[in-house]
Amino acid sequence: GSGVIGKSLARQLAAAGIRLDSLDSRQCDLLDGPGVKRYYDEKTLSDRYSVLMAAAINRMRFSGEESFQANVKMVQNLLDAIDCDRLETLVFLSTVDVYVPGQGRIDENSLLSPQNEYGASKLACEEMLQERFVQNPDKLLILRLPGVFGFDLNEPSVVMSMARKVQNGDTYILYNGGQAKRDFLFVDNLGLALPKLLDDGAHGIVNVVTGESLSILECLRAVEKALDKKADVRFEKIDDSRSFDLEFNADRLLSSLGDLSLLSFEEAIQLALSKCLKSQS
Repeated sequence: GSGVIGKSLARQLAAAGIRLDSLDSRQCDLLDGPGVKRYYDEKTLSDRYSVLMAAAINRMRFSGEESFQANVKMVQNLLDAIDCDRLETLVFLSTVDVYVPGQGRIDENSLLSPQNEYGASKLACEEMLQERFVQNPDKLLILRLPGVFGFDLNEPSVVMSMARKVQNGDTYILYNGGQAKRDFLFVDNLGLALPKLLDDGAHGIVNVVTGESLSILECLRAVEKALDKKADVRFEKIDDSRSFDLEFNADRLLSSLGDLSLLSFEEAIQLALSKCLKSQS
């Protein structure tokens, strides 16, 4: 993988002793159907293998409709190429954008209604996968992720965009007091959770979340503390469709994690930003 999530998962899965081939679009372009089929036809794989699909095209790369069609096409090309009989597990990374926003504590059975093309494309992909594996549902694991952040100040995540503005002394605008709650996911928490989920034989849909939502203002204060730097904040009040809370029930995930604890947002942002600053010095 070449993205924030793909690179981190490859590193952590390898460290956990899982043998894997980590691919980016130069080696296997999922938008190229014949190329994907050729890769799997030519690749010497073990009798049983698993596939983790972390690839996605978001609205920052293509327009809404283009990203929708591209995400659906990638899943279709993968399904056309893999040998489902030899497949152990297909892990598909989806998004919490598939849910109706602001409906209280969200669990895996909460109401669905994507509010953007990216969420709509991921839900369409989920449905394609569920239809393909209707006879073998234990082979499919769909992980719905909230906003993910990693170790790079230049990445486009919400959290690192916030940290970048604080570090550079740029003004950060907080809408409606910054009171909307979010459950941001540190990429290493995903890497910790995935091997546990696989070992536990998890299948179906799992929300990979901490279950502890913080307001945007609280997240900003944690970033300030990690950087030891005060933010230049401007408060604005607007009628914003994104001013809703995203809070989650993490019971399904926690049942697979056992004694493993995920890092809190405060712990994660401290770790991520200390590594960022160390790499810059």
